[in-house]
Amino acid sequence: MLEGKWSDYGDQEDKILKRAYMTGQNNARFHLRGQSYEYSFRRMAQINKGSNKERKIRPPMGPRPPAKPLLPHGPMIIITVGSGQPGTMINIRDPNNPGQNVQVYVPAHAKPGQKMAVPIPAKGETVDKVQKKQEQHDKEHGTKTGWSTGGVVAVGGAAAVGVAAVGVGGVILGDHLAGGEMAASIGEAAVDAGEAIADGASDAVDAVGDWAPGAVDAVGDWAEGAGEDIADFAGDAADWLGDAAEDIGDFVMDLF
Repeated sequence: MLEGKWSDYGDQEDKILKRAYMTGQNNARFHLRGQSYEYSFRRMAQINKGSNKERKIRPPMGPRPPAKPLLPHGPMIIITVGSGQPGTMINIRDPNNPGQNVQVYVPAHAKPGQKMAVPIPAKGETVDKVQKKQEQHDKEHGTKTGWSTGGVVAVGGAAAVGVAAVGVGGVILGDHLAGGEMAASIGEAAVDAGEAIADGASDAVDAVGDWAPGAVDAVGDWAEGAGEDIADFAGDAADWLGDAAEDIGDFVMDLF
């Protein structure tokens, strides 16, 4: 909300915020353009930590975040799943601790091009601590974001059973929408929007959750895509969250 009017974020910040939003956590913070910002997705507010200026924000048109947070509190980065990586362990550089790497398990059902959120250590923190934090998060929320050391994991091109490695589990953003939840939530929104259209565009906006003017069209597009082929959603989500070429693998944001 700028000077009493809703204004779109710039392309870069829009993609960053969508990625944070789709983790399901209530809050995120990051440093951009020389400024430190905090965002509350519960109160829908942006706070400039330097000036303490608070502005109202609203959720993006399109899919909604998962009901349960995908990652524990702490720093994370977003990377793009590469060819041959699903079901394997990959090494990524730890941007918070120079010289340290993080082993990341890529879910076997992941597809190349999808966006993957990776929890990383804070400055001075070990990977082992992050792994334990992720395991605790899964216990508390009933999620399965970590990876089992007793499973079969492809490491270095070979299958190893019971790999006793210290690593974290990568989480595919938008994964929660690729099954029944997407069909239900978007389908219901589309039905509501269709019924409301008969009463006027303003009612249609309310019916799909007060997203924004034009939300009816957006929901229609998502519903149409879901109806044609739910499996194609992974590609749609990747486009919505940003292009692979834009990922530098070291933009850190904190979830809390």
